[in-house]
Amino acid sequence: MVLYDDVVGVKEPYINCNRLSEYKPISKTHKVKPKILIVADSHGRNFSEAIKKACGTDSYDVVTIFKPNAGLDDVVVDLDSLAADYSREDCVVVLGGSNNALRNGKINLSKLQSIKRVSCFTNVLLVSTPYWPGSFDLNKCIYNFNQLVFEKIVRDNDVKYVDCN
Repeated sequence: MVLYDDVVGVKEPYINCNRLSEYKPISKTHKVKPKILIVADSHGRNFSEAIKKACGTDSYDVVTIFKPNAGLDDVVVDLDSLAADYSREDCVVVLGGSNNALRNGKINLSKLQSIKRVSCFTNVLLVSTPYWPGSFDLNKCIYNFNQLVFEKIVRDNDVKYVDCN
């Protein structure tokens, strides 16, 4: 049996409280890269590669979710949950609408409200629906569709709009 008096040379650990400020938590020294979320129909399939090439692969975390044959309302249906942890340092890019134009421009505007909600806490970039070469009637429908989306979603909201035509 060892008694306290028998232990020789054991000292209590000494903590210098004046030096504690020199130690930084890992979370402050670890820099988090801004995030870019791209939600798109099939036209956005290779868009993330273009973003990575333009911005650099080490600058941003880029995630692309594309839904082939989806309308714009279906492209953004999960936007609230996908961008829930985003901040003003991050960005959401929305590409879609070509399939709506093919369906005579029909769209469920209530489903597009997620774009407005997400724009309250992160940057949202909405890209217009591109024209189809050589199709006057379809391009007229696309023009009207782009006008409708601009009026209902972009105007008076914190959503940036890029006209790609």
